[in-house]
Amino acid sequence: IAVKKLFATNTEMIDLKNEIISSAVTLGDCVISKTDKSDANLRVVTAKAADEMLNISGVKASFVLSYIGKDVVQISARSLGEENVQLIMELLGGGGHSTMAATQLKDIDLDGAYKKLISAIEKYYSSK
Repeated sequence: IAVKKLFATNTEMIDLKNEIISSAVTLGDCVISKTDKSDANLRVVTAKAADEMLNISGVKASFVLSYIGKDVVQISARSLGEENVQLIMELLGGGGHSTMAATQLKDIDLDGAYKKLISAIEKYYSSK
């Protein structure tokens, strides 16, 4: 119970997470979503959305893009272990762990960051 209380969220965070998940698109065995919403808890919400999208049947990796500042886009990446999202994020200047990784892209908008992510995913899969 104490852990549940510690990780409790409000309804606005749940609504935003659900909106992010419902707008996801599929690229092979990956799902990608983006949001231009701003929220004090956006980093937490995007991480939770990326985690939850791994529950979609057939999905091996998930990515969520969001603004974290003016012309700064964050990408949260998660996987079930079959795909190494750290390698994908490293292609974009980020890093992390094979199952949890992230990056920040500066001087770019969401659409530009989305295109860079698609390119990195395609490069990753072509090198496997």
